[in-house]
Amino acid sequence: MKEHNNCVVTVTIELGHHANFLKEPSLEGFTHDWTVFVRGKDGSKIEHFVEKVVFKLHKTFKCPTRTLDKPPYKVNESGYAGFLLPIEIHLKNKQSPRKIIFSYDLFLNVKDQPPINNFRYEKLKFSNPNPEFKAKLIKAGGKEKESVKKESLSTSQSKLETSSSSSSSYQHKSKHKSSSQSTSSKDRSEKESQLKKHKSEDRDREREKQSSSHKSSKEKKMKESGSHSQHSQKSSKD
Repeated sequence: MKEHNNCVVTVTIELGHHANFLKEPSLEGFTHDWTVFVRGKDGSKIEHFVEKVVFKLHKTFKCPTRTLDKPPYKVNESGYAGFLLPIEIHLKNKQSPRKIIFSYDLFLNVKDQPPINNFRYEKLKFSNPNPEFKAKLIKAGGKEKESVKKESLSTSQSKLETSSSSSSSYQHKSKHKSSSQSTSSKDRSEKESQLKKHKSEDRDREREKQSSSHKSSKEKKMKESGSHSQHSQKSSKD
């Protein structure tokens, strides 16, 4: 086993969106204006290591695949519903990784609520990047850190790790304040769960009602049968 100096360069990017409910729907029926973006944290220039950003909108949009090869990496659109948006970030790297894919929840606010300003930080950790790509990361505000680890190979392969933190507010950015996402996938899931629960309870009550009705009908028939039997016996004696 040999010891090797492992270089790790960490750079942080920001994914987010703004959404605003329109006073009046557009002629197309759109209720919201929104903007989705990718940018460097605190204004860092990610174009040093980013080749292009690809936003894959919902298929109902005209030209749903939007490719931007220079900043600002953002898309302005209008719509009437939220959706999950795949975002591809292509890197100026001759080795792996060449591309990073994120899934972004573009949720919308409801009527009479303040505009949405949502964002999340993605911390990208590149282990042992090649010298050329490493220099690009540093120009974009990347932080270098070295650590000594035991490796069984003579060289270490480059790899990427990501970690994220998010925040959402209706009027301003805040790392501690979050707002309810009324049209987010989480709320939709909770509503569906409640609906299924109510349906299940309704079915149970209906089964109990049918069972009670069946039992009552059976008891009635038994009484009628008993009464008929007694009448038959009396007639026989007469």
